[in-house]
Amino acid sequence: MNLNRIGREAEKFYDEHRDELEKKYREKIIAIDISEKKVIAAGEDLKQIMMEARKRKVGHEIAYMCVGEDRAVVKMR
Repeated sequence: MNLNRIGREAEKFYDEHRDELEKKYREKIIAIDISEKKVIAAGEDLKQIMMEARKRKVGHEIAYMCVGEDRAVVKMR
């Protein structure tokens, strides 16, 4: 697992879909399946989002991001 690559892929996905993501998920945390390049969970509780994403996509590389101006990336598998 290459965390730098996962972070870059998440940032690229965000940049490509910025308008849609900020309209639909503003001020939320999203889980992005890196290989499928799609949002698989969203909400306000990181722990809940992580559990939901891991249950849906066992073994997939997943990045978690805050949507909006003060976004951050958490890269995990």
